[in-house]
Amino acid sequence: MSGIWGGRTAARLSALMLLVLALATAAAGRAAAAEVAYEVEIRGVEDATQRVALDGVSRLVRQKERPPPSLPALRRRAEADLAPLEEAMASFGYYDAVARYAIDAAASPVKVVVTIEPGALYRLSEYNIIGPDPALSDGSIRVTARRLGVARNDPAAAAAVRQSEQRLLNLLARQARPLAQVVDRRIVVDHDKHTMAVTLKLDIGPRALFGPLRIEGLETVDEHYVRLLLPWREGEPFDSRKVEQGRQAVVSTGLFTTVRIAHADAVGPDGRLPMTLTVTEGKHRSVGAGLSYDTTTGFSAQAFWEHRNLLGAGERLRLTATGGETEYGLKGSLLVPAFFDDMRNTLLVDAEGKQEDLEAYDSTRIGVTASVERAFTSDLSGSAGLTLEAETIRDQVKGDQDYTLVGLPLGLSWDTSNDLFDPRRGNRLKLSATPYTAVAGTPANFVVTRLFDSFYLSLGRRVVLANWARAGFVFGESLEDVPADKRLYGGGGGSVRAFGYQRLGPLDEHGDPTGGRSLLEFGSELRVRISDQFGAVAFVEGGNVYPDVTPDPGDSFLWGGGVGVRYFTSFGPIRLDVATPINPRSDDDPVQVYVSIGQAF
Repeated sequence: MSGIWGGRTAARLSALMLLVLALATAAAGRAAAAEVAYEVEIRGVEDATQRVALDGVSRLVRQKERPPPSLPALRRRAEADLAPLEEAMASFGYYDAVARYAIDAAASPVKVVVTIEPGALYRLSEYNIIGPDPALSDGSIRVTARRLGVARNDPAAAAAVRQSEQRLLNLLARQARPLAQVVDRRIVVDHDKHTMAVTLKLDIGPRALFGPLRIEGLETVDEHYVRLLLPWREGEPFDSRKVEQGRQAVVSTGLFTTVRIAHADAVGPDGRLPMTLTVTEGKHRSVGAGLSYDTTTGFSAQAFWEHRNLLGAGERLRLTATGGETEYGLKGSLLVPAFFDDMRNTLLVDAEGKQEDLEAYDSTRIGVTASVERAFTSDLSGSAGLTLEAETIRDQVKGDQDYTLVGLPLGLSWDTSNDLFDPRRGNRLKLSATPYTAVAGTPANFVVTRLFDSFYLSLGRRVVLANWARAGFVFGESLEDVPADKRLYGGGGGSVRAFGYQRLGPLDEHGDPTGGRSLLEFGSELRVRISDQFGAVAFVEGGNVYPDVTPDPGDSFLWGGGVGVRYFTSFGPIRLDVATPINPRSDDDPVQVYVSIGQAF
């Protein structure tokens, strides 16, 4: 009996569930059918900035993909839009703006038209700053309307007035008045004259000096090093620009995930304002790998391990292993900031062992270089160092040659570009000169000089014109007596891309590059940002390498062009370039392909 009863119960439950499901589906269908899909159009305003603001406050626009359940609900949504739209127009100086709506229920989908009548544009008639402190009138505080971004007869935009208040406080914070505040504001709108008068009552607060600094959150990073990063000293007049510079300097070390600098709410009896720097340390070790490809040298892989706080003061040690079809090696690089307790000085030490099997030469080399880089300004820096290299080189001209070279690398760099990996504006100029002398092995005494310049011009929000030029010269020895790896070569991913690696310039009877004692090349690239993630480039480049230290004008330039795509990531663009020679020689390949990270220059 129980088994029969259980079967009947299960059947009844199944039937009931099917009925509930059918009713729910029908109800959902009726609900979907009841939704009022609509299109919305805002008329009467042509200014693009104003239209963006109107779209931002309009529920009709923001909730278009969530249609209301009925026409009355749609009318309520439209009615609720009117006041925010009028307020948005008032923020641009249109205080008489009127918003109306009309609904065409017969249209499919329903058509909602919102019409804005802006009315007269109100203008700023007065902008006054008042306060009891005599510094406001004796000239010791420098505040002008131009620096605040307002002027008489400007549109009386509420947003501009609010921004001017913040600019005012920022200007005062730059002039040792970080505790200034607007204690009262009076805004009078004259609807007859269509004007606005603004009066700010200001308390500029006491003059403040940088006070004692407390640093919170340090775990493994040395406090003395962090203090060296900050551009102010206790007792100097407070300047908010120095505070931001210090914050950026601490962030740029890569040692911290959060950095915050705050000041106290009151100065001490001596006029000093206590400061607090709060940080959160990040992970100091990392590993990474990369892969690149070009037609001439094939695939190349790279892996590295890095410690960014080796001894507690931001010392950066990176160990890199490189392997590919034409080279492999190991390299260790040590960077020591604040060398001799001066943030303008950086010690760089590189040690490398490398094997290269190239068309131009084969080489086995070990070397170590130590140099000190000095920042003269934020844009200009110089470096000087010492290098020692021991190498064996085989080329078609001289066979096997052993060299032990001592060099004095000197450099000068001027960089005003706005981004390391994807610059949009600015200039990069690099000049280097390295005298070499052989202390053992094959005799050699020569100087290698290089000059590289790149210039970036923004042609709009998504278009950049990038240009570059390079020159190089080797003085002191004939071409045959200069070690093959110290000669000048052109062609490849960082050069004229239409020609293979080191293949721009003279070739021997075997079709292998011989290198040269002088080099001239330049190029231009148009970069277009298609979307947030993708971009495209087109480029033309030319140059040549010459056997003598003076370029021969009779040797024509070798030209090439190409196109490429960019995929933008958080660590820089990934690039794919395809290039072809315009005036190829018989030994030149018709196409060169490059895949790598970062822009070509």
